[in-house]
Amino acid sequence: MDMFISVFLLSFVIFQLLGYFQYRHELLWVASDYLWLGLAAISILFLSNKANLDTAASQLPDYVGNLSQMRKAAEISVAANLQTLMVLDSRDPTDGPMGSSEYHADIKVLQDRIQAVSAHLKNADWPERMESFFDCSQLSAGLKSSATQQSADRLCETFQFVRNSRNVQNEIKRNAERGALSWLEVHFFPGFLALAVAVRLGRTTSDIRRKRAAQPARKTQDAGGEAAADA
Repeated sequence: MDMFISVFLLSFVIFQLLGYFQYRHELLWVASDYLWLGLAAISILFLSNKANLDTAASQLPDYVGNLSQMRKAAEISVAANLQTLMVLDSRDPTDGPMGSSEYHADIKVLQDRIQAVSAHLKNADWPERMESFFDCSQLSAGLKSSATQQSADRLCETFQFVRNSRNVQNEIKRNAERGALSWLEVHFFPGFLALAVAVRLGRTTSDIRRKRAAQPARKTQDAGGEAAADA
């Protein structure tokens, strides 16, 4: 706001003086429409972008909270699936197909894979690097029983929710934190709007001065016309 006021006051004085003393240059003042309209258009683009940045900044805490919930849900899901597999592995080999050695081997493979994933979940920032340790296709590769496949599918779905939430949050964060570009916009573009207003006011002053200067000449012409008509 300080930038806007400073630029406006300085440019207002300058263009008011130009409009007052240089009002006869009508073509230049008409052409000044290109200048102030262009500056106004740039300022409108800035305001639109600033509104988007403000919206993103206001939404960011919600998305941060959502990612935190998704992260905790994934950690709970990993622990729950390990517990479920442990229960399934406790079946007696005489329980038919679900107690067969192949079935137990399937459970052991999936348990090892999930435990490897679980080791990476100790740090809260794991969603940012989850691609380095979690691959859905590798998690479910070679599983034969429907129970282990379903367990792997549930984990894949949960981690996909985390990935989606993380990607949306990062996109919002990039929009909210524009760095140097945002600094330029905040400090310079309001000055463009102030300059546009000052130019337009200067043109208004020149128009008024030019029309006032033309009035005596018109009165003289009108009086001469009336005198000629009387003669």
